[in-house]
Amino acid sequence: MSSRIRIAEGEEGAERPYENLLPLVDALVAGGNRWTSPTGPFYRDRDGWRCDMEDALDFEMIEELFELPPSIEVSPAYGTVLDRNTWVIIEGDAG
Repeated sequence: MSSRIRIAEGEEGAERPYENLLPLVDALVAGGNRWTSPTGPFYRDRDGWRCDMEDALDFEMIEELFELPPSIEVSPAYGTVLDRNTWVIIEGDAG
């Protein structure tokens, strides 16, 4: 039995399509990172909903704490976590 937090798949067309990713952002913030938007962690731009983090994402922590569905793509090479169902992205500083 896994003690990791299970993240649900995002719901296309949901009013808050980023809701399933909030626990990841909360964990990143608890680990010392900060989101950069003045209005909240997620904001909508021309490409959809996104969360920009001040520092690089802690992919080891994400792997350790969370069980992600196949629709959520974790990409250390790009510094992102992308929910392909909703096209919501969390992006860290690429340095």
